[in-house]
Amino acid sequence: MRNIILCAAIYGLAALNSYSQSAAISFQGQLGDAGAPANGRYDYIFKLFDSAENGTQQSTPIAINNKEVVNGYFTVPLDFGIDAYSSGGGRFIQMEVRTAGTTDAYAVILPRAAMTPVPYALFALSGNAGPMGPTGLPGLQGIRGIKGDAGLVF
Repeated sequence: MRNIILCAAIYGLAALNSYSQSAAISFQGQLGDAGAPANGRYDYIFKLFDSAENGTQQSTPIAINNKEVVNGYFTVPLDFGIDAYSSGGGRFIQMEVRTAGTTDAYAVILPRAAMTPVPYALFALSGNAGPMGPTGLPGLQGIRGIKGDAGLVF
């Protein structure tokens, strides 16, 4: 089996909240094969854990097959779902990889990549409603209705 090495980093995290946004992130990594930057197509399995070592898996695994790697670099979207973050605490991504189109065993890449929060996500998870924004501009005057009859006078 090939000697596969990974240097992974997470460059973007979506803010996690209960509105219409998803819990998707963009995971970018650098993959090496036999000491050189990898090129070609690879199959991946991504798992989310609550600890850098051992720990409990926080959602179902995400499989991404036949993903191209160019000069060692790749980017994949990962959405473990909002419930994977509901208990709070740190999260760590474990990656498993193999050459695409093979039945080789997946190589587990260690250490797991730590997910680091963005400041807005920390603020949102604190339960604080946040500061009130500025008052918006007043709306336009509505259309005036048709003038009715004067009515009866008593």
